[in-house]
Amino acid sequence: MSSTQTGTANSQGGAIKDELKNDAEQLKQSAQAEAERTAENQREQAVNAARSTSSAIDTAARELREDENAPDWLASMLTSAGSQIEKLAGDMEGKSATDMMRSAQNFGRSNPAAFLASCAAAGFAAGRMMRAGAEQHDDIDMVQPNGDQTGSASDSQTYSGRAQDSALTTRRETF
Repeated sequence: MSSTQTGTANSQGGAIKDELKNDAEQLKQSAQAEAERTAENQREQAVNAARSTSSAIDTAARELREDENAPDWLASMLTSAGSQIEKLAGDMEGKSATDMMRSAQNFGRSNPAAFLASCAAAGFAAGRMMRAGAEQHDDIDMVQPNGDQTGSASDSQTYSGRAQDSALTTRRETF
């Protein structure tokens, strides 16, 4: 191979290398932008969830204060947890995902009881919402817009079983 051909091959290889490098950089920037968009959406969802959890905890604390048999310390702890969660939600607004993670860690370290109570309340609320959504979805599948039930006899037996399960769940919740 002559030196001219070698020089041409080297320059083409260098051009391909530069092109690949530019493509990799663009891919990296695109992935970073997508990650930032996803983090921002999740941050907004976290703020909404924190506010919802705070509201639920405040409602529970208010109901405990109205209950003569409930211990005062529990209502006080729930009130404190609710206000701390609301403060956390306010702090999360306008922060990056990294800043938000640091805030959550600091909250957990400075108020471990409130942090655990908020995690338990969030888990409880998420479980209730998923159960309610599943029951509503099952009910919609079984009833047509004109009110007629759909499906076979085995489907209606399953529907009847769900109604019984729902009644049992309601009874358990009232005790």
